Order: sequence, then structure tokens, then C-alpha cells
Amino acid sequence: MGWLTGACSVVLTGFAIAAVPTGEKVPVHYGVDMQPNRWGSPVELLLLPIVMLACIALLALVLHLVSPEHWNQPAGLESDEKDAWYLASARSVAWFELECGVFSLLAALNPLSDDCKAMIVGAVAFELLLIATPLIFTARFRKSRGKGKARKL
Repeated sequence: MGWLTGACSVVLTGFAIAAVPTGEKVPVHYGVDMQPNRWGSPVELLLLPIVMLACIALLALVLHLVSPEHWNQPAGLESDEKDAWYLASARSVAWFELECGVFSLLAALNPLSDDCKAMIVGAVAFELLLIATPLIFTARFRKSRGKGKARKL
């Protein structure tokens, strides 16, 4: 899903760029007062979707090319728990991919609007999700471990 939303953001940004008359500048940065404080070429709008696609690609490479024994795991895990930890970590990385794609899609929709408030809300939500995702998956893993036999790590 991260790839799909990331690709959609590039396409939407392309449509937004095509809608801008030749030579016209567009807002590319907003200040805390939610007013544009930097104007630039419409092509600059492609920067964020391309960077997000690169992030999604990097996460996919880590997920598929780095072997599970090289992932950061808590000390003292037994072999059956290592598989569960890897699965929880892989799900967390997949969520990061989706979050990057959705944020990129939101950023692509922003130039089509005169209001930057949605982008600010989206940026804050994106940051909160990036913080919450590993915490949620770690808590779920710990909870699932608690259902088995108790042991000290």
C-alpha cells in the first residue's frame, strides 16, 4: 500500500504541476502563521513525493534484504520468540511504508488547495504515527510473550 499511495502522490503532483500556468510561481513553504513564506517553481513540488518514494524503497530493501538475525532484538529471546519478534518488526516496517505513502499523498493534494492547514495537521499526525508505530508493535509483542511461560530476561 505504501508503494501505491507513494506512486499516486507523484501522479497527483504531476497533475498539479500541469495545472499551473507556465512561468507562474507556487508556494513551496509555509510559516507558522500558515502564510506562504517561499515561492518557487512548480517542479519543486515533486521533491517530497520523490523523497518519500525513496524512503519507501529503503524500508522495503531493509525488510526484504536484511536477514532476521541482523535485526535489533531484545536480549534473551528464545528461538521461537525470535520469529515472533521479526514478524512484529516486519509489520512495523510495513506500517512505516504505508505512513510515508499516505503522508506523501496528503502533501500532493495540498497544492490543489489554497489552505495549508490540512498539511500541517497531516504533518503532525505523520510524526505522531512515526512515534506510535514502534511503541504499539513492541507493546503487542510483549503482551503476546506474557501469555506464555514467565521468565526473566
